[in-house]
Amino acid sequence: MDDLAKGTGGGYRYIFAKSDPDDSNKIVHAVLLRSSTSLSTVPAGWDAISEDINKGRRKSYLYVLLRS
Repeated sequence: MDDLAKGTGGGYRYIFAKSDPDDSNKIVHAVLLRSSTSLSTVPAGWDAISEDINKGRRKSYLYVLLRS
């Protein structure tokens, strides 16, 4: 695993994937979205959004968007 924030100082940032064989919704596409403003809703065309990965840092907001 690689620290997503390697070289930037501050806390470590990792993404962990979980598998649930009983869940019929499977992730088929994931992207990172950087934004200058906080997002409170899932953008159109996506099914889910993570918390801000950059939480506690000063610059931009960073999210993982998921489509199933």
